[in-house]
Order: sequence, then structure tokens, then C-alpha cells
Amino acid sequence: RKAGGTVLRIAYLGRFHEVKGLDVLLRALGKVHERGVEFVLEIGGAPLDEKEESSKRKMELLVESMGISEPEQWIGFVPEPVVHLIGYDLTVFPSQIDEAFGRVMVESIVAATPVIASHRGSTREILDEEAGNWIFEDEDGLADLIVEFASDPDSYPLLDKIRHVRSE
Repeated sequence: RKAGGTVLRIAYLGRFHEVKGLDVLLRALGKVHERGVEFVLEIGGAPLDEKEESSKRKMELLVESMGISEPEQWIGFVPEPVVHLIGYDLTVFPSQIDEAFGRVMVESIVAATPVIASHRGSTREILDEEAGNWIFEDEDGLADLIVEFASDPDSYPLLDKIRHVRSE
């Protein structure tokens, strides 16, 4: 649960390719679960080929092995990401490659949903230096940030800007 007693709603949108870091997010959430934070993870995306289908199966097995299968949902393809992300507490962008443009981060910001992202690629340029403390390097760092956000969502430095976007 996050401050205020509600379950933390976390979104992941992306492909099921290994470089997208879904496994990093899932392992971090195992640690978050061990620390007593209640959450629901909704995983949006659909495998594009047999390799991604295989990767998705590996992710499902990872979830089962960690005992966190209840708080996750595989929701499939999301045709309108910005609309979909409205109302989540947090989006996690765990990419493990240097992406030139992290579209999901931008979609989350447009949806006025806070983002925690890996240190790779364009993250610092997109999230702004104010959110620099919300960029992680590994699954332990990600787990720490999710727990911190759950205990004090107001500590997210871009929250005032996000609330301004929501009010317009």
C-alpha cells in the first residue's frame, strides 16, 4: 500500500524483448513485495513474434517463481497509451538499452503519471534534471525508488507539474 492506504497501481508498457527490462522490473517488484508494499502491476503489450512470445513465457515463469502472480495483470496491446496511463500512480520504464527516444516516458508524462526510469538512453533529457533521483541503475535501485514513492508520493519532484497538467 502507498501512503493513504491504497494499493499502488504501476504500469509497464512495451515489447517483450529482453532488452526492454521487464525482467528487471519484475525482480525489483519481488523485492518491493518482500518489503510489504502492496501493488498491482499492469503489463501492456503484445508479443510481435515467436522470440517475444518466448520472452513473455519466461517473464510469466519469473513472476510465478517469485510468488507475486496475484498483483500482476497481462493486459495485452494498448491502442491508446496516453489515455490508458491516466489514473496510474506510477509508470516504470526499465529499458536496458540506450534508446534514442523513450516514447513510454513521454506518454506517461502527457498522461500526468509519474515515471521511474532506467539510466539508459534519453532518460535524463526526457525526465528533466529535477527527476534525476528517480532514475535507477539496477533492480535494487528500482525497488528502493518504488518503495520510496509508495511511502511518500509527494516526494516525486515533478508532481506539482504533473498535477498542473491534470488540472488543465
